[in-house]
Order: sequence, then C-alpha cells, then structure tokens
Amino acid sequence: MKPIIFSTPMVAAILDNRKSMTRRVIKPQPEGNVWWCTDSFFGDHFYDSAKGSDVWLKPRYQEGDALYVRETWANGYRDDDICFKADVFAGCVKPYSTTNGAYRVSAPIEAKSLKWRPSIHMPKAAARIFLRVTDVSVDRLWDISYEDIQKEGWRPLPEISDDMQVHRDAARDWFMDLWNDINSKRGYPWESNPWVWVYEFERAEKSEVEDG
Repeated sequence: MKPIIFSTPMVAAILDNRKSMTRRVIKPQPEGNVWWCTDSFFGDHFYDSAKGSDVWLKPRYQEGDALYVRETWANGYRDDDICFKADVFAGCVKPYSTTNGAYRVSAPIEAKSLKWRPSIHMPKAAARIFLRVTDVSVDRLWDISYEDIQKEGWRPLPEISDDMQVHRDAARDWFMDLWNDINSKRGYPWESNPWVWVYEFERAEKSEVEDG
C-alpha cells in the first residue's frame, strides 16, 4: 500500500464523494517537441520528435494500486485519538480512534487548541481514507475538461447562471486557483502548462486494500 497526500479541501471533497481524480506533475518534465504514445507492445511513453527518440517515465502509481491518504492531522485528548483538519474544514471536529478504526463520540474539541501536523508526517496507522487506482493517463494541464474538473472536486453552483459556459468558466477558474495554491510555490504554476499524470481512483475499505 502506497501513501498519497491531499490538501485539506481535497480530503473534504473525497469524504463528500466529489473527488475521484487527481493530477500530479510529471517529474522530470519532458522537454522539447514531445507527445504521449499509448503502445500496448512497447508500453506507454513519450516520443521526442526532434531527437527521434523515446522518453520513458514511470508514474508513481499504477492501475490497481492500493493507497492510503495522508492528511493534516493532530493528536487529540488521548494518545489513540487523531483529529483531522478536513473535519474542521467541513465544520465538525470529532476524534478518530486508531485503536478500533471508528469514530467515537467525545466532548467538543476547540480546533484552535490543536497543534496541526503536516500530512507528510501522518503515520500510516492513523489513515482513515483508502483508495484504489482505477486508471492512469497523461495530459497537459490546460487540456483538462469540464467533466474532469468535476471529478477533481468541483461542485457546480446552479445559482451562478443558466448559461453552461458560465459554469465551465467558473469551474476552470476554480481549478486554476486550486492548482496554483498547491503547485506555484513548487515551480509549476498554471501558466507553465506542465505535463501531468492523471490518476482516477475509487474509495475502498481498509480490509479491501490492506494487503495491497
């Protein structure tokens, strides 16, 4: 089972069953005049037309991989209590027992009193969200479709307009801001239009993936 990190808003979207896709920057980025080739015999790869050569890059996750989500977390009142920032984001805070893997009713927690810890340091034993990768593909960031933006967690806002193009523009602006919040500081802003791995996934029970 492999770890995957999601930001707090995206964890909330997964819990709300709004997110089933994620884009991750391909590293290193293919350079030059390249395109993605889907080849059942040699395997999927990039082809550099200027050099007349293939560029082989392997995604971190493969179809069928089992994943556990790392998210921003904090210790609760007891050693076996874990609190997640996504619950605060969604307007509720409740301790999560790593002992029996179930929520436990407890006294309200003052979110400001918690010491939030980075998702990268969340122990596997504390994971509460498990995923199964259902598809892996390659795309340029700007080529994302409205349908894929919905899979990325966009929640359509019917009160905006009856004009579908207004919804498409609002969704693209939302995803652009989301992308920049996470990736601009890493050197891959929206304006750079990087190549990305596109991972589709589905929720799974821990018992279904713990041996994966």
